[in-house]
Amino acid sequence: MEVKWFSVKKKLILFSLLLLLIPLSIITILANGKVREMTEQEYVNSSLREIEKVDNAISLYFKGLEEDLNMQATDRRVLKADSSITTYKDMKKKGTFVQMQPSKNGALEKEIYEVFSHFGKKHPDAMYVYMGTEDGRYVQYPEGPTLPGYDPRKRPWYVKALKDPGEVLMTGAYVSSGIPHKIVSNVVTIERDGKRIGVMGLDVSLDGLTSLMHDVKIGGTGYVILTQRDGTIIAHPKKPELNFEPISKLNIPELGAIGQDGIFEANVDGEKSVLHVTTSANQNWKYISVIGKKDLAVSANQIGRNFITIGSFVVIIAIVISVFIISRYTNNFRELAKEMRELEKLKTVSEIAASISHEVRNPLTVIKGFLQLLKERNHTDEDKMLYLTISLDELERAEHIITDYLTFAKPSLENVKVLDLTEELDYVLTVVSPYANMNNVHIDVSFKEKVYISGEAAKLHQCLINVIKNGIEAMPEGGELSVAITKAGSHASLSVTDSGTGMSEEQLKRLGTPFYTTKDKGTGLGTMVVYSIVKAMGGEIKVKSKENKGTSFTIILPLASK
Repeated sequence: MEVKWFSVKKKLILFSLLLLLIPLSIITILANGKVREMTEQEYVNSSLREIEKVDNAISLYFKGLEEDLNMQATDRRVLKADSSITTYKDMKKKGTFVQMQPSKNGALEKEIYEVFSHFGKKHPDAMYVYMGTEDGRYVQYPEGPTLPGYDPRKRPWYVKALKDPGEVLMTGAYVSSGIPHKIVSNVVTIERDGKRIGVMGLDVSLDGLTSLMHDVKIGGTGYVILTQRDGTIIAHPKKPELNFEPISKLNIPELGAIGQDGIFEANVDGEKSVLHVTTSANQNWKYISVIGKKDLAVSANQIGRNFITIGSFVVIIAIVISVFIISRYTNNFRELAKEMRELEKLKTVSEIAASISHEVRNPLTVIKGFLQLLKERNHTDEDKMLYLTISLDELERAEHIITDYLTFAKPSLENVKVLDLTEELDYVLTVVSPYANMNNVHIDVSFKEKVYISGEAAKLHQCLINVIKNGIEAMPEGGELSVAITKAGSHASLSVTDSGTGMSEEQLKRLGTPFYTTKDKGTGLGTMVVYSIVKAMGGEIKVKSKENKGTSFTIILPLASK
């Protein structure tokens, strides 16, 4: 019984462990997906934060340029521009370049040049400060060469400004001839008394901007590509050779013409990556943040491992606490079970004693009555013989009850021999045949070969007689009882099948328990004796039954060793 309690203890611990592991496993699986989702969202948030920083810096920079450009375009000296300013559009080609020298030209042109020069010297990023007039005249800081026939009105920057007069506009980025810097032009129309007199331009270097993009990091290895809205790459931290190339040079079909913002997956340089495309709210820029899926997976896996580590730690603590609590309470249960077993023994002894007392008292009462009758005179010899016969029968019944009880109480075998099961069955059938004939029951026997088992003949006889008698009594109207012996592997099977009243599922479950019987008269000890003897012989019993169809009672016993 101690082993059983140890088994209960193990089961409780296992059950507690399952209660912890199953929810933890489910939570881990769900959390793993959530962690990956959160990791990707964190990537988006991280890229947005970095892009916002860059965008704010760029916005502030170009906002300052816009204010500077408006200040230059409204300077009173610039607004005085007239036909005295030099024009190069009518110059005929006498060489490759024409040298511009506004500092040495007319007084107004020189004055305007000094305005530009003063501004340019204070702003190192200002590569060029210039203006073109409505009649094709041109002033530029710094002085330098230009092409003969240069007409500012036909230049892209001039045309750009005319699209939205009065607003500061930005051209596409480009590289000026002879200068290795990346440049973008900011232009605005010059208005005097409500009339346009020309266009003011301010060219700035994007070197600082591209350097800023190199410093942006997303996660461990992620980076941000800066492009213009038309798809021109302005700054590519990993591949600077692609700067000023169209977005198609990245060989990422998913980007298309970069008109669509959002998050998507794509192969970047042979690696699966997650891209996040964002449009600046303030300037003419688009940002493409790129991070490898491996980097996202590493972050997610690290979080997952941390989660599992913490969960495992919690499980270990919970298991230790569970083992402690279960051990403490199972010890109490063990003591309680011991007391219950003692009570159960007393109850069983009490019930058996009461049952035997009741069963034995009945025949003794009958015997006592007939003996009292015999004391009286005037009985015929025939009556006396009848009284004695009945008394002897009742004594025999009492003897059977006591024998059954002793067998049940002490089922161990004392005189074990190798028995021929077929011969032992033949002996039993000889004993029960008269009883079968009286009840109109035909017994059909079948076996193919001799089968040898180990056991005590007398107790085996008692066991088989009880089983066969039960089968006979299950057919009150008579019928056929089949008895078969078979051998399978290392075991012999003896089955007794009747076509009687059968038993319900509930009756089958209770069969073999103390004091349970399906007969109108009986103690239930007979079936208990059968189970006790078979168990003592190392065998088992299997019963199949259907109500109103019959019962098959199979005894399985180990074969005798050679």
